[in-house]
Amino acid sequence: MDQLAMKLGDSLLSAALSSLVDKAASSDLLKYARKKNIDVNVTTESQAGSSSKMRALIPSYCTSFTPRVVFSNVKIGSKLEQITIRLEQIVKYKNDLGLMENSNAKLEERQPTTSLVDQSRIYGRDADKERIVQLLLGVEATLLQEKLKEKLSTRKFLIVVDDLWNENVDNWEILCHPFRTGVVGCKLLVTTRNESVVSTLDATSVYHLGDLSREDSLSLLESYALGKEAFDQFPGLKDIEMDVGEAYNKDENVRHLSFLSSRYDILKRFKNISELKQLRTFLALYKIKKKYYGTHNLSYDVLHKILPEFKCLKLDLAYTKSLQEMPSGISSLTNLHTLSKFIVGKCDKHQIRDLQGLTRLRGKLSIYGLDNVQDVKDVRSANLQGKEGLNDITLIWSDEFYDSRNEALEMKVLDLLQPNENLKVLQIESYGGNHFSSWLGNHRFANMERINLLRCKKSKSLPSLGELPLLKYLRIEGMDRVETVDREFYGSKCFPNLKTLEFENMLNWVDWRFSRLKNIQAVEKHS
Repeated sequence: MDQLAMKLGDSLLSAALSSLVDKAASSDLLKYARKKNIDVNVTTESQAGSSSKMRALIPSYCTSFTPRVVFSNVKIGSKLEQITIRLEQIVKYKNDLGLMENSNAKLEERQPTTSLVDQSRIYGRDADKERIVQLLLGVEATLLQEKLKEKLSTRKFLIVVDDLWNENVDNWEILCHPFRTGVVGCKLLVTTRNESVVSTLDATSVYHLGDLSREDSLSLLESYALGKEAFDQFPGLKDIEMDVGEAYNKDENVRHLSFLSSRYDILKRFKNISELKQLRTFLALYKIKKKYYGTHNLSYDVLHKILPEFKCLKLDLAYTKSLQEMPSGISSLTNLHTLSKFIVGKCDKHQIRDLQGLTRLRGKLSIYGLDNVQDVKDVRSANLQGKEGLNDITLIWSDEFYDSRNEALEMKVLDLLQPNENLKVLQIESYGGNHFSSWLGNHRFANMERINLLRCKKSKSLPSLGELPLLKYLRIEGMDRVETVDREFYGSKCFPNLKTLEFENMLNWVDWRFSRLKNIQAVEKHS
């Protein structure tokens, strides 16, 4: 029965295809085929011929259609349809992502990594690295300790732990665990530069290494500085040899002296130092300890009886915030080249007039306590204008603007503090006058490059600084009474070389009549 149905279906399908081919074999279809560049050799001489030619165009698999073949191809068609839908989705995703087709593209080869890296160019991850190492070594360390304990349990040994800095008792106990099982007579030797480690170790005995002897110190210095040569080969280094040996009492020609400072250095320690008439450097060195004292103090006698004896000394008082007054007799240091800090005292004996004879000063000088000046004659005597070597000056008044401050006196003081025309850097802090001196901004200060006017809270106007030809950096801060910045400030030349103009904390400034400033980075700050 099935066979009969299949034969009947074959006959019906064959007849249908024959009819379809006959109707399709028309001149219109042939024209369409040629238009689409279908390569066919067909003529339209007759309907019958056309029909036979058209049959030749049909692939052989089409003429072999049978119901069995058709039904079996339905499943394939369904799968093809699913594949087509999937491909269409992929194309849509490609378009949405803006991907471009590039058949010539080559995959970039990734550079292989290496464990050989420059440690100086690695930043961060230290904590992560430590945790990973602990995870990796946690079990291994325990196993290694047990193996080491087993190896040492029947032996007599000496273990040396060099340059130990650990102060954690628990860590020390863990480290010592394998060493507690040896036979009688085993030793554990620890070296350290940290005194706090000693209490952590609970050592049975401690030996402190002292300083090297003078001869050994010189030998060490010779080996590093001169190689195989000795100081005897270089007579010009004699003063250095005396410094290193701290033998200042043996040679009056010593020029440079350093000493290891303690919290309090008294006169007895420097009993023979006054013999060093050529001394130029008196340098305190500080020993760094865990229990470090924040201040080191020279006694009153050292400051007032010893230092003034050195006529050639360079006196660098930077980083001495606790210093309240200058040593008496400082005015006698007539050969002094370096004096970074001078403090005007409240009493008569430590006045600014002590600067009068220090004509060889050069470099930077900061004068503190100018609100303590009692007589303007002392300021005139200080004669800053005659000190040609000073190129960086800071003038500082008290930052407390109490009622007893004399505005008129402070303006006269500033008038008489006119520096030499070689000045390059000027800073004025907490000045109490209501206006600035006329010399500040005078075109004769042709070398001036930087000016800072800080917290001059009573000044109602800014000085005329625009005439300074080389001024590059100008900072103005805390001028509470200034309300207007105008042409008086700029002048006629209007800062020809100024690069940075900075205003900060100008609380009452409301009007800025900006002028023709060029190539300037103007910064306004508020806090």
